[in-house]
Amino acid sequence: MRKTIFPFGDVVLRYELENYDRSEDAVVREIENRLDIFESSIQDGIAYAEKTASGMSGGQAAQLNGQTPRL
Repeated sequence: MRKTIFPFGDVVLRYELENYDRSEDAVVREIENRLDIFESSIQDGIAYAEKTASGMSGGQAAQLNGQTPRL
């Protein structure tokens, strides 16, 4: 059996092109936009180290950011 490895981004791009009527440029712009949103959300989570008013969530991203990577 031959094993072929494709980068995840290539798989996502190919899936979008095969399943939706959009140009490659449009798909790439959308992927870049989503990555910008993800990055912004991560930075917001790291910067906001306080718990919510209920105390049930918040602060975990900042805590994780301060830990040494395990992998």
